Amino acid sequence: MKPPLLLFLLLNCACGLVQLLCDAALQRPPPVIRTQRCCTSSVAANSFSWSDAGRNPDRKNQKERKKERKKERKMGKINGCLKCLFVFFNVIYAIFGCVLVYATAKATVYSSQLSAVGGPGLGWMWVFAIGVLGISCLGIYAGCSEKSLALKIFAGFMGIGMVVMLIFGIIIAVTRNKVRDAFQSITSEAVKPYLEDEELKAMLQVLESSFQCCGVASAEDWGTDIPDSCRCSSSGSGYGYGYGFGSGGCKQRPQGTRGPEKIFAQPCGDLIYSYVNMVFKAFMGVCFGFAVTALLGLLISLLMVHQIKRHDGAGSSSMAMKGY
Repeated sequence: MKPPLLLFLLLNCACGLVQLLCDAALQRPPPVIRTQRCCTSSVAANSFSWSDAGRNPDRKNQKERKKERKKERKMGKINGCLKCLFVFFNVIYAIFGCVLVYATAKATVYSSQLSAVGGPGLGWMWVFAIGVLGISCLGIYAGCSEKSLALKIFAGFMGIGMVVMLIFGIIIAVTRNKVRDAFQSITSEAVKPYLEDEELKAMLQVLESSFQCCGVASAEDWGTDIPDSCRCSSSGSGYGYGYGFGSGGCKQRPQGTRGPEKIFAQPCGDLIYSYVNMVFKAFMGVCFGFAVTALLGLLISLLMVHQIKRHDGAGSSSMAMKGY
């Protein structure tokens, strides 16, 4: 072990020992004055004590006040279980905020690719991650310090966060319904212009062979030439076989078209919407989950503020009665 580290440990041990001795000294009972055998000495001692008490009438009250203050500091102003629960959940969200910051930092490498494709930027992700981390740290400080101002600021952030998460959740739910209606009303005429792109055509063919589906709206999306990726066989090999996708069986190809005799009966639009719907549900769960958590944080912080006010009010009234 290095000498500076050893010295640091010894200093910590010494400081801890001194603190224990000081606490023990403060908690010792006051010394008992022995009575003298002589009557004159006892009378003199009594007269001295009465004269000293007359000079300092508040000395005893000051000692009692100091003891009560020490007890209050040990007990705390907030309920212990409520305080531990509050700090625990804030620590969990602080860890979650650190994970979000790390994930956002890693995702900045692909930000240029996402913006080129038309994907969303990472600015809002940075704001969300730093906001979660900062508010969680504020909650930890407010719970440990038991300061009413910090708890009120935390409650304000919780109220704002709850409203924002509810708004985002409602927007996502409305957008999900619009996307569902668009997929249900999609037609082959609307899909054909997209199939003129070679990249989209190749992606759709891979999707058809993997998940046993044909076309986006129907097999007529391919026109008169149906690709071999729509071929249906009784072997049922594919990722979607028996798991909800590609379980519609086979059917004859439409009349006047060329390609395999039997094709998949289920279109790929249902498969695409199922994945889009899962993404929408995940975002809705996150938004409404954060809204409920923010509501609970708001209620708990207001309850803690009420406990601090009640504690301070009881302490001031008791001190006033003792002074009176």
